[in-house]
Amino acid sequence: MRPHVLALLALCVGCAETNVTADFVGVDLWITFDSDFPVVHFDVSANRTSDDAEIYAGRELVPAATTQTSTRTLRTLIDGDVAFADDEARIVVVAIDEAGARLGEERTRVVLEYGRIVTTTVAFVAPSTCGDGVLDDGEACDTAGGEGCSATCQIEAGYVCAGAPSLCALATRTAIVDANAATCPGEGSAAAPFCTLPRAVMAPWADHVFLRAGDYRTAVVLDRDLTVVADAGAVIEATTAPVVSIVAGDVRWRSGTIRGLGGLGGGIAVRGAGAVLDLSDATVGPSSTTAIAVSDGGYLEARRTQVRGNRQGLTLDSDAGFVLESTVVAGNGGVGVGASGLWVRRAPSTARIANLTIADNSGAAMRCDAAIELLNTIVWSEDTVTATVADACRPVYSDYGPLEAGVTLPAGSFSLEPQLTADQHLTADSPCRDTGDPDSVARGDAPAFDIDGQARPRGPNVDIGADEL
Repeated sequence: MRPHVLALLALCVGCAETNVTADFVGVDLWITFDSDFPVVHFDVSANRTSDDAEIYAGRELVPAATTQTSTRTLRTLIDGDVAFADDEARIVVVAIDEAGARLGEERTRVVLEYGRIVTTTVAFVAPSTCGDGVLDDGEACDTAGGEGCSATCQIEAGYVCAGAPSLCALATRTAIVDANAATCPGEGSAAAPFCTLPRAVMAPWADHVFLRAGDYRTAVVLDRDLTVVADAGAVIEATTAPVVSIVAGDVRWRSGTIRGLGGLGGGIAVRGAGAVLDLSDATVGPSSTTAIAVSDGGYLEARRTQVRGNRQGLTLDSDAGFVLESTVVAGNGGVGVGASGLWVRRAPSTARIANLTIADNSGAAMRCDAAIELLNTIVWSEDTVTATVADACRPVYSDYGPLEAGVTLPAGSFSLEPQLTADQHLTADSPCRDTGDPDSVARGDAPAFDIDGQARPRGPNVDIGADEL
């Protein structure tokens, strides 16, 4: 951010614009502020400290388009008997935004001198964004609510935090893992982290695992309640399939990449009654297998996840159900798979799909063996979609196709080229902009955030697909 400067010759006692006498008293006040500081004007006042008498009050407007460092001067004449040499002036500057609200207040003091102008400076910074879930400069954490991160976005004593939005947990219950740790196997603490993921998963005292950025070449089995938070640069990869197996317990996994190694292996399996995976903000793939396979009573929730470059995207074959939201399934496909993107083999009444983008997969994008509504979802195949309105895949305000001749869709849905970018975001000309279910946000059926974590809707109506333009 570029700092802007306002130079205010704000207090000039006993002086004229073209004839400054030797007995004047003046102050040159400089106000600096960041380029993203939403100020419209500054209210400036000054008082003598000896008796609190006001010696100046004025307003300085800020140019509407301030794009570079600027200097402006304001000279104000004040009667010569209102300020005294060697007295001190207390100056208060209040920043005001377009709505008339106070953005902040800064104060400074200067000693007045006859015959010269003394200089002082106040500085404003943009309002704190602590609490928005985004890690900014100076923030050690930002949880957007929750324990362990203070009101000033600093990590509280006894806690460790990871991710953005940050998730904080008690240090005594959190296993830290660093693939580049100086010593191995380590102790799981911030100072002496474990060097392998399986060791952290097996640590009986840990209910959280924080994975630092690095390459973890290992498969892992999770069989108990556990929260795993991976840095964006953490990669878990192996030649075996699956790389991550959830066989029991409630597992929350956030961020990181799970993939095969050297063209072999990869994928996640959630199988067995009581096996639960809540996956978010992660990338699964590439792999030589199914990216995410749910079976035998397993349960999956996946949000803001990228499923890319796998032999098959997802297969859902469990009576426990699933929730898929704001997820991209693209670039998947291999010989002999039932559907390259998403194959719904079972779908209980609790199952839900909303705002997915299933596109740019080889062959058929999706297959439904059980009835499931596709809300605000893009399903676009390389091959003609053979499903009809009576088939199990049931689009609701979705872009679904291309269709065979004579096949029609329910009102609100359509079959048009979605016009996506190479990474499956919407383009400005996409027919999916603002054409989702107009009531889905109010009902709470449309996810609150898109694949990039942006709040939806961003226009007059919710978009179709994982991206909200």
